[in-house]
Amino acid sequence: REPSVDDQRAKPLVDFLRTGVLALGGRGAHNCIVICIQTSRYLPVPLRAVQESSFAPAPRPRYEADGIVLRTLTTNDEYDEAVALQDEIWGEGFTDRVPASILRVAQKVGGITAAAFDAQDRMLGFVFGLTGLRDGRPVHWSDMLAVREDARGKQLGEKLKNYQRDLVRAAGVETMY
Repeated sequence: REPSVDDQRAKPLVDFLRTGVLALGGRGAHNCIVICIQTSRYLPVPLRAVQESSFAPAPRPRYEADGIVLRTLTTNDEYDEAVALQDEIWGEGFTDRVPASILRVAQKVGGITAAAFDAQDRMLGFVFGLTGLRDGRPVHWSDMLAVREDARGKQLGEKLKNYQRDLVRAAGVETMY
């Protein structure tokens, strides 16, 4: 059946998903369903299937002069390491801990999960944020920043935030909280 949604209301989200989110490096062919909230009703908006060849290249790593590499997370082990880092920094009872599954899914739909790695590929810190719509415009909420105690004093927090900002800007997001 035809979707019962005002195309003009859905257009900012559809445009954002087709450009910004896909530019963050999705892989494979996907059939997407976007759920829009309109006066407490959920209205599905089907999007066309997207083939891998139509995706923009994945975000490029940033290589720092001190041998540190900033890049998005790509493997299950890296997402697990980001969870372990949260436990290391804030303790295992940290109530706002973000599980690996959410770190991974958020990145697939436009969020950012990126980290700083040393020359031995050890995660030194990571940044996490969610991208969504506010007043019909794409925005990014930078939710979490963590840097290992032994890696502090190297401006990694600032470098990770700047990398995150550059990734969301490249996706067409102009506002980051």
